[in-house]
Amino acid sequence: MYKSGDSVVGVKVAVLNIYAPCSNSDKVVLWRDLECLLGNDTAHNRCLIGDFNSVWVASERKGTTSGTVNKYEMARFNDFIERCALRDIPTVGRQFTWYRPNGTAKSRLDRALVSDEWLQ
Repeated sequence: MYKSGDSVVGVKVAVLNIYAPCSNSDKVVLWRDLECLLGNDTAHNRCLIGDFNSVWVASERKGTTSGTVNKYEMARFNDFIERCALRDIPTVGRQFTWYRPNGTAKSRLDRALVSDEWLQ
């Protein structure tokens, strides 16, 4: 909350719309840049929403050509979420947010990550 004179005016929030690159090396740069932008100050309401092009757990990706999830990419994404003290908002309805046009693969790439303060 912030004040104007002696009265509380409102709550500061940060909402970031994310469209992460597909390249793993570019994602590493994005996660690092976002960590620097957000810092370790968890006292603000923040919401990051959009296409992260990464999965949180292996079960969020099905039918990939390699049959496996890039564990380094997944670990780096999870580290980013943890260091920024963010929480994943569960989906309602469809479990996956991206589908290959022929239906052979699907992933949960889109999500909303929020701070604990956002949930209060």
